[in-house]
Amino acid sequence: MSSISAVSTPKALQGTIDSAIDQAKLYAGAWGSCFPDMVYLPLVIAPYLSQDRLDELQEQKCCGVDLCGNGVIVAEGVLIYRTGKPNRYPNTAEIRNVYRRKCALIPQALILKPLFGAVKELVEFINARGGNITFATVSKVLKQLEEDLVIAREAKSLRQIQPEKILDALSTNYRPPKITSNWIGRCNVASLTELVAPLQQAASAQDKRFVLTGAASANQYCTFGGEQIVSVYTDASIAPLLEASGGQYEEGKRFANLEIFQTFSDWVYFDPRDKDGLQVASPIQAYIELANGDSRQRQAADQIRQRILADLADRSE
Repeated sequence: MSSISAVSTPKALQGTIDSAIDQAKLYAGAWGSCFPDMVYLPLVIAPYLSQDRLDELQEQKCCGVDLCGNGVIVAEGVLIYRTGKPNRYPNTAEIRNVYRRKCALIPQALILKPLFGAVKELVEFINARGGNITFATVSKVLKQLEEDLVIAREAKSLRQIQPEKILDALSTNYRPPKITSNWIGRCNVASLTELVAPLQQAASAQDKRFVLTGAASANQYCTFGGEQIVSVYTDASIAPLLEASGGQYEEGKRFANLEIFQTFSDWVYFDPRDKDGLQVASPIQAYIELANGDSRQRQAADQIRQRILADLADRSE
């Protein structure tokens, strides 16, 4: 017996799988009386079945095939499993990816605080940390997160239920911010504070944002040797910022120890942390950037990920 789904979101598909199994059990007895030599298997057909969905189907002893070439056949003594074909039928909803750019602030916030009594509380929580997001955007993102089975909603409240899956999605879907301009150079100082503080103070005086990048913030959250070049984000104009800092910075790639990225991508400034007077990226931003770096950076990302999950577990006790 088969069940055909026009959608392939996890929440909708989960209901389809359960329905297919129930229908198969219901009709197998009736058909079995007419054709006792036949075996009836539950089958789900959907536009796209990811590896996670195929694993769920296999665990439920339910067959499944999609229109992209993926599938699993489960029968007594038989297992046929095929995955890896890309989704030819992506979701065409207004928000195409809820784990990227500004939309990613909603799942990030749900890592920071897993339970909210109402959507309004979540919006206020994000905006209080520099998120600058609207109620309408949050509502749309929450709908998709619920479909992805990473949050649960009861009446007005919402609760995050799969932090590891959220972190995976955030790192996998991350795209770097749009850089308007950049500067690279050096300053002969002995410490990170001496290198960055004058620029941060100048940005603050201009009412502009300034924060270390996730990669530059890594050693605040894990054992990491750091980068030879410290990188920062700011929405200030770089030339006036350098001039206001006293002219102690020399442009050039030779012996460079500082790189400034001007960006107006709001999400890189979300939830900054104060470390000895310096504005550093949040641990989640550090994790996301490092998870998309080289092997050494990915090792650091694993440490930060463990710390994020451990802190989350401590708060839930």
